[in-house]
Amino acid sequence: MTFIRITLCLIATLLTGSALANDCIPTPNRTTGTHYKPVTEQAADIGKGFKFRGRILISPDCTPLANARIAHWQAGLNGRYKDRSRAYLFSDEQGYFQFET
Repeated sequence: MTFIRITLCLIATLLTGSALANDCIPTPNRTTGTHYKPVTEQAADIGKGFKFRGRILISPDCTPLANARIAHWQAGLNGRYKDRSRAYLFSDEQGYFQFET
């Protein structure tokens, strides 16, 4: 099983379309930050309002990565992280994922 920590920065990079040009440039490695803690609940949706979609591809040939574990977490309106706003999901066989928050 492949484990990937993903942030909204990576999602934004995936949605810009660089993979569509067949030039899979790896997203720069980023630290998890001071608010990260292990995500233990599996859920695609942790709220309502914003839908995020993306695709996990392997560099350099843009091969889709199936069953990648994607952790996602968000802050609430007060800027604080809550356990109910943390979850993970897996990419499908073609590397696609989607969640709502």
